[in-house]
Amino acid sequence: MWNQCPMTDAELDELLATPTPAVIELMSRIDGDIAVLGVGGKMGRSLAECAVRASREAGTKRTVYGVSRFSTPGLQEKLEK
Repeated sequence: MWNQCPMTDAELDELLATPTPAVIELMSRIDGDIAVLGVGGKMGRSLAECAVRASREAGTKRTVYGVSRFSTPGLQEKLEK
């Protein structure tokens, strides 16, 4: 975990998208895909990225679906990477 406060938007985004050991362990125990409603909102992108990272680190294969109106230009393309 971080020992200091994030100083930039990029550092904050990285902090929010980094899964904790508990989240990784949870992803190893659950089955199925995940849908993140409101992925285009304030926390949705970070939550979806955290779920993807935690699933990979847990060694599970699943799809994380993002559901949104995608009113922010370019966000859908960024999430699809």
